[in-house]
Amino acid sequence: MKECGTFSQNTSINNCYTVLYFLGESDGCEVYRIQNQALELKFLRLIKSELIDQIDLDRLQTDLNRISKFHHKNLVQCDPLQNFISQGVRYYYFLSDFISGETLSDLLIRRIRLNLYTTFDIILDVMMALKYLHDLPEQYIHGYVNPDNFYICYDDKKIKAYLFPIKISHYINGIKLSVQNKFDLSYMATDNLDGRKTVKGDIFSLMMVMYKCLTGVQAWIYDFDWQDSSVDFIKKQIEITRKVSAINHLSFYTTAVDEDFEKIVYKGLNQDYQNIVELSEALQHYAKDTFMIHRKSSNDAIEPVASIPKNTLVINKGLSAIAGMQVLKKQLQDDIISPLCEYSIYQHYRISPLNGILLYGAAGCGKTYIAQRIAEEINYHYIEVKPSDLASSYIHGTQEKIGRLFRQARENAPTLIFLDEVDAMLPKRDATNISHHYTAEVNEFLAQMTDCAEQNIFIIAATNRPEVIDNAILRTGRLDKLLYVPPPDFSTRQALLEMFLEGRPVDGFLDTYTLAFMTTGYVSSDLKFLVNEAAKLALKVQTVIRHEHFEEILKKYRPSISHEQITKYEKFRF
Repeated sequence: MKECGTFSQNTSINNCYTVLYFLGESDGCEVYRIQNQALELKFLRLIKSELIDQIDLDRLQTDLNRISKFHHKNLVQCDPLQNFISQGVRYYYFLSDFISGETLSDLLIRRIRLNLYTTFDIILDVMMALKYLHDLPEQYIHGYVNPDNFYICYDDKKIKAYLFPIKISHYINGIKLSVQNKFDLSYMATDNLDGRKTVKGDIFSLMMVMYKCLTGVQAWIYDFDWQDSSVDFIKKQIEITRKVSAINHLSFYTTAVDEDFEKIVYKGLNQDYQNIVELSEALQHYAKDTFMIHRKSSNDAIEPVASIPKNTLVINKGLSAIAGMQVLKKQLQDDIISPLCEYSIYQHYRISPLNGILLYGAAGCGKTYIAQRIAEEINYHYIEVKPSDLASSYIHGTQEKIGRLFRQARENAPTLIFLDEVDAMLPKRDATNISHHYTAEVNEFLAQMTDCAEQNIFIIAATNRPEVIDNAILRTGRLDKLLYVPPPDFSTRQALLEMFLEGRPVDGFLDTYTLAFMTTGYVSSDLKFLVNEAAKLALKVQTVIRHEHFEEILKKYRPSISHEQITKYEKFRF
């Protein structure tokens, strides 16, 4: 990009405007920040002199004259085309509103992707601008909706998005497109790649922008070189890819959306919405049911707030309530959920359900939560037992409690019994510090647990000290499988952060993607603690929870488990 423009700082243009700063080149123009005689800030777009012979000035002037009469709160106001002569050269330019912010393209370069609530803010603003254009008596189709034409304003620290209404390079014949201009073709509907403009095409492009904001990638993966390929080749490859390849699932890239939201986006990408009103109603209905975006008044607020009501168990029930952990959830589904919930199919192959499993891993990784969600998923009566629940000062008192526990489980069958801190209940009997009554209690457990699946009882035990558990409990027919619950990986940390932030006043720019990178090594309970502490900092100054609150908390608190501990669990084998 050029470091300096045709006109230097403080130069007077057409005796009306003073150049304050050269901002760079964009869409066949040099862009300047200027000040007019009323001391108002504006953007001045100067058409590059080397392109003048290739541009259709008459058509551009006609369209800018029309566009200058458009007035909408989410549309960048543009003035008619003007010209002046300097040192014998005629220059053409037009003015537009000054936006204190950046383009959405620049924002995505910095952020990669945005959270759902910020994305909704941006898309809804631009959607209203498109509705205005489409509803004009002489309908105006934009035709080039992409992140380069979205301007994000940060005045008063509020998020507001504007649509730039015109693409200058569209009026230039024979221009060699930059890589970015080539890539912009990927936002266009297939039917519009030949230059036609349609309402459905604008809606398609808007959904493509939304997809990009949420995922950081395109809805289709294009396997060719954008820089070296010709425009005709790119258009053909885009068309072919969309015909033979399915849209990449949003849920593959982000946990922030559900199936209902995916349907809205896919309907837009399939061009099934007839107009912006249909799309607007679908998004507004989803937003109303799922979350509320509140903007404080200018007298009351200093920043955007996204407040999301807490989900109930009806919405997130069973395994779907477990954030991330896709590998572990698949194993639970295959080994436990399906055999118990599809009993007749498995019986046809004479496959018996497991008797029980052991979940082991560091404290705070969510073993108890997983057990509770499994009980919900299989719709079993749930009994949670801790060592203190079975303790007794009487001889054989603990054995009696164990027997009573299993009787209760049989009476309420099907039942899931969760044994928390099972290492304290079932220690190795050959340990020198284990007394005779402990041995008797372990024997009682062994007797009760053996083949209890035949009585519709399923056992889940959990421990962070697997090496001290009695080996006899870990054989088939008792605890059949041992599953390691690791510290949360990146996607799980992001999902957990989003879950823990639900229902709290959150900065619209709070990026859980970045936070997930910053919290490597932190377990589930750590993340919950960090969110709570960040919320306390925000409360102290009566503001929303922001990125800097997390930065401050992370300086104070390290992960609760060490790398050495994690390595020990990963290497552990019975």
